[in-house]
Amino acid sequence: MERGERIGLAVAVAGHIVLFGLLSVGFLATPNPEKLKVTPIDISLVKDVGLEAESPTPNQQPAQSIAP
Repeated sequence: MERGERIGLAVAVAGHIVLFGLLSVGFLATPNPEKLKVTPIDISLVKDVGLEAESPTPNQQPAQSIAP
């Protein structure tokens, strides 16, 4: 191996070691699973709600568009 190849290999190995260290630190910074617990919400399954789609004012005409 020539001198330039040794320097390139050393830089590559050092870069990989630094990258591995940064990724390892990232794993240590993961959030606590206790904080990730979701609070349950109440739902109700009802058959008679929303059978027909209606607007609140079905007989109202839409506003007329006015161009500038």
